[in-house]
Amino acid sequence: MDIFEKTPEARLDYIVDWSAWLPTGLTIDSSTWEYSDDLTAVSTALDSPQTSIIFSGGTEGETYIIKNIIETTGGSPLKDSRVFKLVVATR
Repeated sequence: MDIFEKTPEARLDYIVDWSAWLPTGLTIDSSTWEYSDDLTAVSTALDSPQTSIIFSGGTEGETYIIKNIIETTGGSPLKDSRVFKLVVATR
């Protein structure tokens, strides 16, 4: 599991690259995110085979689990998810 660190005032982009998993001929059709209400999703993007989210906020010293859920198109549609940790650093 990847671990990223930010400060509460930082506004940063986090990217999930699905290219190693995505079967030939399929593209990502939808991407949803699950995360704590302490974080603010400024924006999300889908540019198959990558998905991304920009977060701001969070509570100093907290670690959050972020989940990205995707569904594919083409062939037999598939669904999968990936998680990463987001640590909000203390000053």
